[in-house]
Formats: sequence, C-alpha cells, structure tokens
Amino acid sequence: MVIPCQASRNSLYLDPYGNLYPCIVWDRRLGHVRDGVKNVLSSDGVAGARKLIDSGKCPVCWNACEVIPTLLTSWRMPGCVMWSLLHR
Repeated sequence: MVIPCQASRNSLYLDPYGNLYPCIVWDRRLGHVRDGVKNVLSSDGVAGARKLIDSGKCPVCWNACEVIPTLLTSWRMPGCVMWSLLHR
C-alpha cells in the first residue's frame, strides 16, 4: 500500500521571502503570505499541486518534513497497519 503524501494539506513550506510552497523540496510556488494563507490554500494553484501530488508527479521526496505528518494522518486509511489494528 502506498501512503499518499500530505504536502500542502498538513503543511506548507514558507521561505525567508514569504513565498509558500507545497514542501521544502518542490520549487512550485503556490503564493505569498501577503496573499493570505487562506486565499492561497483555496487557490487553483494549490488544487493543481494536490492533484500532481496525488498522481505521484511531484518530486516524490519522502523527506522527514512530509513523512512525519503523512504517517500521523495515515492511520485513518483502510488497509494501513494502524487502521487494521484498530478495526479488528
């Protein structure tokens, strides 16, 4: 079972200039903090990035910044080890 990355869902990367990215590895600018984080999260750019992440067309880095939040939320997925243990 592949656990899908949660980049741009659980977290965003904020660079020193205020630019927001899905994660620290992917150089796909989503917006700027001055645009309002709520506005950025509801933008077409974030929706497009999430589609690419879901289809595996992102850098597929699996770095600690993304793997920990992803694993913490994956227990809800049917088929995941933790889900299986909780639903015996």
